[in-house]
Amino acid sequence: RGDREGMQRALLGAAEAPLEGAAACLEALQLAADALALGNKHLVSDVACANEFANAALAACAHNVRINHKYLKDANAVAAQSQRLQTIENQGEALYRATAASMRPV
Repeated sequence: RGDREGMQRALLGAAEAPLEGAAACLEALQLAADALALGNKHLVSDVACANEFANAALAACAHNVRINHKYLKDANAVAAQSQRLQTIENQGEALYRATAASMRPV
């Protein structure tokens, strides 16, 4: 039924792309935190939106990674990507919560 090895390579790449996206979302969450730290009251609503959007995008990327993992047979690759994803999610959650908790007009 087709090229099974090729399909597995494709699935690995299909999981890697949103994993890279999740890392970019983590960077966006850090940028939101950095922008809030500037103390400019005119940025508060923009930072709040950026924080929410980046957090939602990270969750969507994580969902896509996990969907692809359901079909991958390489347990080592799944474990490695899952570990990277968990680290990104943990850091992202911490940034998201800290920034959201600090949201107030400056």
